[in-house]
Amino acid sequence: MLPQIKPFIITLLTLSMVTGAPYTHPRVTNKVYLDLTQGGKPLGRVVLGLYGDIVPRTVNNFKALISGVKGTPLHYQGNSFHRVLRDFIIQAGSITPHGGDSIYGGFFKDENFALPHNSPGILSMANAGPDSNTSQFFITLNPTPWLDGSYVVFGRVLDGMHVVKYVSETPVDSMFKPYESVFIQGCGELKMDSSDYY
Repeated sequence: MLPQIKPFIITLLTLSMVTGAPYTHPRVTNKVYLDLTQGGKPLGRVVLGLYGDIVPRTVNNFKALISGVKGTPLHYQGNSFHRVLRDFIIQAGSITPHGGDSIYGGFFKDENFALPHNSPGILSMANAGPDSNTSQFFITLNPTPWLDGSYVVFGRVLDGMHVVKYVSETPVDSMFKPYESVFIQGCGELKMDSSDYY
C-alpha cells in the first residue's frame, strides 16, 4: 500500500517521527461541507478537507456519497449522527438498513494507514474490522492514537469544529445514540481556488 503514497508524504512522516519535528497535515485536494440540524434547528456548517493524494479511493467514495451522484440510498443527505461519544468521536454514514454501503458495492479494502489520528477534527472511516469500509465515518474530538493502524484517515475539519463539539455534547442513550437526532440536512462539494492552502 505504501508505494501508492507520494514520496514527499513518506519523507514528511518519516522526518517527523525521527526528528520529533512538528507534524504537518497533508495537502487538501477537495473541500466538502455538512450542514447539520437538530430538532429542526440549524447547528451550522462543518467544512472538511480531503486527502485525495494519499487515499484516492476512500476520498472518491466519500465525495460521491456527499454529492449523491449515485442516487438513493448512496447519499449522506438526510442521514443522522447515530453514534456520539463525548470528547471522543461523532459518527454518521449508516445510510442503509444493514449499516452502510459504498460506490464499490459493499465493503472496500483499507487503502492504507499512512496518516495518524493525532488531533481533534480528524476525519476517518468507521469499520467493523479489517477491509470492511462502506459509508460510515467519524470525526475525532481529541487525539486518538490507539485508532492508528485500524481506521483509515482521509481528511480533517477545516471549519466548524465548534459544531462538531456541540454535537459531541448532546445527550445520548445507552447505545450512544442522541435522544434528539442530529441530521445532515445538506451536503456537497465546495470549489477549491488558488487562495486555498491548508
